[in-house]
Amino acid sequence: MSRLAIVIPAFKPDFFRRTLESLAAQTSDGFTLYVGNDGGPPELGDICADFPELEIRYRRFEENLGGRSLVAHWNRCVRMSDEAWVWLLSDDDVVSPDCVETFLAHPLDGVDLVRFDTETIDAEGRPIRTHEPHPRSESAEDFLMARLQGRRHSFVVEYLFRRTVFDRADGFVDFPVAWCSDDASWFTFAGDTPIVTLPGGRVSWRASGLNITDANERRQAEKLDAAFRFLDFVDDRVRPTSARPPSAWNGAQLHWLHDQIRHVMPLPPRTLRRLVDRSAPYWPLSPSRRASRLAAWNAVATLKSMRGRVRRALRSRSG
Repeated sequence: MSRLAIVIPAFKPDFFRRTLESLAAQTSDGFTLYVGNDGGPPELGDICADFPELEIRYRRFEENLGGRSLVAHWNRCVRMSDEAWVWLLSDDDVVSPDCVETFLAHPLDGVDLVRFDTETIDAEGRPIRTHEPHPRSESAEDFLMARLQGRRHSFVVEYLFRRTVFDRADGFVDFPVAWCSDDASWFTFAGDTPIVTLPGGRVSWRASGLNITDANERRQAEKLDAAFRFLDFVDDRVRPTSARPPSAWNGAQLHWLHDQIRHVMPLPPRTLRRLVDRSAPYWPLSPSRRASRLAAWNAVATLKSMRGRVRRALRSRSG
């Protein structure tokens, strides 16, 4: 039996074939591939059938569990497998041909979580950005601080984890629409062991406009709820030290919260009013100053959104 399970919680067929093509091109076949169709179109199964060399273990679930909890679907797909290590991929990203070989060749003693470096590609597979390489090794606390400070890109699909830590944690940390669930889970899975970046391979994360990251207007409230749950998680799990006192963590959390709020803007007035109160524990300004700052950010985001809609309308007419 292989020691690596590659698990794809699938729903969209749009780029799925390209994902499987990248797995069929691996220089090592030392993995078992599992695909869990979250009540999506049968076309996903047809695409799987076009890759007999991958010997895909495919299951179509009747219940669209991801519509209620994306993390719950991740977890049930991981539990389709029993290999010692798990790599959770999406149904639209692609990986370089040397990824599996790189993982299998790397020493893993004393390590529970590893990752690849990444790039972002567009819907056509063209590179948009190659992200700065990760540190070769870092602690869970270093990773979390870097994420809060906006110094580290991270995508769920770049990580491989040991099954024992997944089982011990009873799966991924569950936040709405899985927003921030990966960061909280990596912190949990790593524990006191280092997060190691593998010395080869690359994962290409697709910014297609079809994923949760891009779905701002439909997911604003859920993302904000998840963001505050994540901050509560940090408060509960992080233990400040003399090197990183509470003030350092508080400053990083505030920086991260500002980024999250601006990411989901523009927001309706009622949501802005709720944000004034909800952000109070992390934002040491008076309510009136918080309201003023939020209103200013929202006005800028509204103008940018309007300009974007005008440009899309003009392109549509000219086409």
